[in-house]
Amino acid sequence: MASDLTAGRLEPEKTSVGGLKNAYFINYDADLKSGATITANIISALASPVPVFKFELRGGNSYSEKSATDRATGTTFWEGNATIILKKQDAATQAQMYAIAVGRPQIILEDNNGNYRLLGAEFGCECKPDTSTGASFGEMNGYTINITTSEKVMSDFVSGTLIGAVGGFTPIN
Repeated sequence: MASDLTAGRLEPEKTSVGGLKNAYFINYDADLKSGATITANIISALASPVPVFKFELRGGNSYSEKSATDRATGTTFWEGNATIILKKQDAATQAQMYAIAVGRPQIILEDNNGNYRLLGAEFGCECKPDTSTGASFGEMNGYTINITTSEKVMSDFVSGTLIGAVGGFTPIN
């Protein structure tokens, strides 16, 4: 039976930290994982190169993923939520915010531990960018993107060697 446990877990060392370092947006591709090499929930090779659009992040960015299980309906799926903050408004970024809002991109998030996770692999991500500027000099001026996902399975890890590799995820700034 596929739901049987296959391993336990020892308590890890206290060496991990929270937060996100980079977000890589991908124009939705229903076949993104077709032909990919996926072993133990880690994507380690792609069938063909995929362009990604890199957004550098610092402070205040987060991601969580929770299971939603209902015994009465026999369903289990995963809901992801991310918040990405982009400081400083400009016309070029605003054009990208529109594209993100009306599309349903897939997103790779890189955390501060060097882990990469693919969000919205099958159904894409719903992104709601907001523009704001504070009332005083010390308040934020920029964009906040609220991202939600609903997927049949947890988000896959992506091998860090695929980011920027020939035949992998090719960053475009």
